[in-house]
Amino acid sequence: MLFSNRLVQYNGIIPLQIKDAIAEIKQYYNICKLKVLAIDDQFIGIPVVVEVSIPTMGTIAEIDIRPKEPIIIRFNLKLYPEYAPLVLSDRLDFPKNKLSHLYASHKEDPAKLCLVRGNVNEWFAGKRIENFLDATTEWFYKAANGKLNDDGDEFDPLRLDSYTGYHSYRYNRMKGIIEDNVSFLPGHSFACLISMRYANSDQIEKLPNFKSEMPVQAASIDLVLQAIKKAESSLPPESKVIPDIAILVWQGEHKIFENYETELPRNYRSLKNYFHQYSIEIDTILQTLKQHKYVFDKHTPIIHAIKRPKKMIGFDGPYEFINFVVKITTQKKGKIDDSCKVWNQDHIEPFSSDLAQILTNEDRNSSTLFIGAGSLGSKIIMHDARSGKSTIGICDDDNFLQHNLARHTLYADSVGRNKANAIIEEIKQMYETEPRKTLNAYPVSVSLLSDQKIILYNWILDSTASLNVQNWFVLKSFPAEINVARCEVVDKGNVGLLYIEGRNRNPRIDDLINLAYYRALNNRSLAKWRHTDATKEPDTLNIGLGCSSISTVVSDDSISQHAAIFSRLLHNEKDRATLKENGLLFIHSINTIGIPETNTKFEVVPVFDVYPCREGSGWELRLINGLRQRLLKQCKKHKPNETGGILIGICNYKTKTIHVFDTIQAPSDSKSCATSFIRGIAGLPQKVDQIKDSTGGLIGYVGEWHTHPTQLEALSERDKQTVEELRSINQKVPLPTLSLIVTNTDLLPFIFN
Repeated sequence: MLFSNRLVQYNGIIPLQIKDAIAEIKQYYNICKLKVLAIDDQFIGIPVVVEVSIPTMGTIAEIDIRPKEPIIIRFNLKLYPEYAPLVLSDRLDFPKNKLSHLYASHKEDPAKLCLVRGNVNEWFAGKRIENFLDATTEWFYKAANGKLNDDGDEFDPLRLDSYTGYHSYRYNRMKGIIEDNVSFLPGHSFACLISMRYANSDQIEKLPNFKSEMPVQAASIDLVLQAIKKAESSLPPESKVIPDIAILVWQGEHKIFENYETELPRNYRSLKNYFHQYSIEIDTILQTLKQHKYVFDKHTPIIHAIKRPKKMIGFDGPYEFINFVVKITTQKKGKIDDSCKVWNQDHIEPFSSDLAQILTNEDRNSSTLFIGAGSLGSKIIMHDARSGKSTIGICDDDNFLQHNLARHTLYADSVGRNKANAIIEEIKQMYETEPRKTLNAYPVSVSLLSDQKIILYNWILDSTASLNVQNWFVLKSFPAEINVARCEVVDKGNVGLLYIEGRNRNPRIDDLINLAYYRALNNRSLAKWRHTDATKEPDTLNIGLGCSSISTVVSDDSISQHAAIFSRLLHNEKDRATLKENGLLFIHSINTIGIPETNTKFEVVPVFDVYPCREGSGWELRLINGLRQRLLKQCKKHKPNETGGILIGICNYKTKTIHVFDTIQAPSDSKSCATSFIRGIAGLPQKVDQIKDSTGGLIGYVGEWHTHPTQLEALSERDKQTVEELRSINQKVPLPTLSLIVTNTDLLPFIFN
């Protein structure tokens, strides 16, 4: 019996592209004339016969595949070629339940062949009808030879080409419920699940989607239902997320089923028959639950677990889950009406850490405390969250305001909320089926963050661009195992800077930030930033009547671009694979004029040489790596005479730190002998001014150095006199007075306020 016998000749207009396809079918099968049949208002069908190469010993497992297989090639009149053709078996007795790679179909419908794994429309977009027909011939050859399932050690699931909505749940969670026999009632093979119904209030007739997770026992379901009803009653009419109950059923004896059930039910009567063949009395289950008001007169989701002889493709278990939704209506005697509509739904895995790691091919297993959740920080946070990072803390005492919408990851529904709380809540909603206690918001100033909170993390990232926060980092003591980093976007978004401290906090954040200023001497992007920064007026943003905020004018896409590369770098260096013990200065530049260009430069920064003040003033001297050796060489080179010069760097009164990045040696008018050195000034002001101009006025003169080749490890009387002279001058700046003594073997800093 052929399905095509039910169809009539199509006499309507055939689109030109389908005419061309029909001509290719004629040529492929060497047929002069083809029938064009009307399937319905949307589809036409072309019946042909496929010649199948049958094995000499017959088909595998006696599957009824014949040497000549009649098929119908179905075309969508309106959507071809965007929608690929579909191959239907023209045989109504085709062995649907014996073969994989078939789409589910109802009993009265013909079998639908699944020719490719994945999106057939995308596949067909790059193919011709000839390729499509080749794939059809190959499908029948594999069916006859038992090779349809290329994954020999795995079971191929049923394919759905038409379904109504999704049921989202974790495969392993459902598998665990069955294997552990977490049944709703002792001795029964079904479970009730806490579920969420996602309904579209503006499309009432459309079936909702569902997301299910935790099983609930009979002993506690009354409390759960009360909570559900209370939650439903308090929800606004337009709410799209409604608490619900779903049902998971399985065969009590854990019998294995090999056959495919492609004829899925459309009403409650056929649903009962469907489950009966699996020795499951679904009506008894639903009637029992309904009598106790555990299911309501509405859409009820049912998950059917079928145990297969092998693990399912792509999943770690032998259970195939078929998803139904029943629109329960009752007869006068309380029985569920046989005519109740039944739909099938597709299964999708909810978003989880495991799924995120699969999708991103990353394992972001470090734990990070983010200081600041502004536009830059929020984007880096969400990169981590979407990649499956499970341990995230956010410290920010600021609220999300209207103007933040321009560049932030949060949306309008978060306006007025604390940024840290809002982002953490957003991440928790992403992982709502995977509750986490390691996502924490700290809506306080960083100075109020307790050490007990800080030690929960092995990375700390500061994205505040705040000098106050920078100073806090400098003065704060952290455990040795914590890595510290800071990032900022400057020069109206043209430059992004990421600093990573060295192991044991050397080089430190302030070392690296000040080094970036110094590198403006030979880096064009940094020089432009420092010049612009030194001459610009602060951008004042009016955020309300009488209210304003100092803000950086920068586009969202620039922030996003910097955030993306910072996120990537931090992930790649989570175990310090490249940096080892060193620190990092990373510069990401963007040219947004015309065709955008990007450029990255980085400097792996060795440890700084650190010296406490010899006079006990509390000041600290930090020299860039290599400078110590240069100074010691100068002492030996000019021995027995003394020599000297000035130190180039920057000082910070809040942290009582002087950073030194370079020296200028004795000017030509300097005087020296074996017991003294008097520094001259020839050309010196010009050199210092050039450095200050290139660095935006930040890097400049910070002190004096001279050698003691006689190994005197103290200030001479002449040195003390010079210090007093300098102090009176430096106090006007203000600047601490630094006199660095260089002996043959050591550096001795003397610093005076």
